[in-house]
Amino acid sequence: MFSKHLFAIIALMVKIGEPVEVLVQFGDGKARLVRFLWKNQVIKVEKVTGCWRRKEGASETILWSGVSQDGDYFEVSFNTQSLVWRLEEVETAG
Repeated sequence: MFSKHLFAIIALMVKIGEPVEVLVQFGDGKARLVRFLWKNQVIKVEKVTGCWRRKEGASETILWSGVSQDGDYFEVSFNTQSLVWRLEEVETAG
């Protein structure tokens, strides 16, 4: 039987696709996302949850997923041919 009080957190995934500035720390043969700048706001990376590569014609895009210090999920990408970083999508609790 359902409780009289049923609460749910609804997460909204929003596609962004906008260029961002990213601070990356390199060490031990790895790149670690530290923070990125989006709409004049610094987003601090709390945890990276995944990293993968995607081929797009002659170029390759490296994608990272993670959680910001504020608890929001995000995906950022780096295109190895154009050398452009993009915030691909953001998921916030709403």
